[in-house]
Order: sequence, then structure tokens, then C-alpha cells
Amino acid sequence: MLHEKFLTESGGIVAELSEQEAEEVQEKTSSHMITKSMLDNGRAIKEIANVRYFSVDTILGHIEKLREHKEDVKLDHTLPNSESTDALVSLHLVLMALL
Repeated sequence: MLHEKFLTESGGIVAELSEQEAEEVQEKTSSHMITKSMLDNGRAIKEIANVRYFSVDTILGHIEKLREHKEDVKLDHTLPNSESTDALVSLHLVLMALL
């Protein structure tokens, strides 16, 4: 292949991955894509973490990777609705008035 020729002519080497290495690469790719699929189906980040036995930070890492790879990730459903944010703002104002 052309890219292999380029690598060898540039002083690099082409090494085959072991089966275990290939599986690990596949698992990482699949894991991110499973997270994407679950987000696309409207699942919440915390729910995905619980179902997959991952931390929320791991799921957020998956989202970061997906965004880095220019994947279209549906996240609108993970944001608070306007009623929730209005209630939080009102609560904050009441608490600030008490101080």
C-alpha cells in the first residue's frame, strides 16, 4: 500500500498488531460508539454510566473523543429544561436575599 511504502521510505516501519492489541483498539472504538448510540437514543449521561458500569467521567471522556473525531453527538436532551433553570435562578435569588 502507498502509505506503507511512504513509511518505509521515510525510515519508519510497519508493524502488525497482535490479536490482543487489535481487540483493545476495537474495544475502545466500540465503547465510544456504544456511548454515542445510547446518547442518540435519548439516554442520560448518568444512566449510560450506570448501565455500562463506567464512571460519569468515562462517559464524558467518550463524548470528548467523539467530538474530537467530528462525530455528531446528540446532547440536547442532557441539558436542563427551561423550567428547571428558572426554578434554580429563583431559588438562588431567594437565598441571596436571605444573606
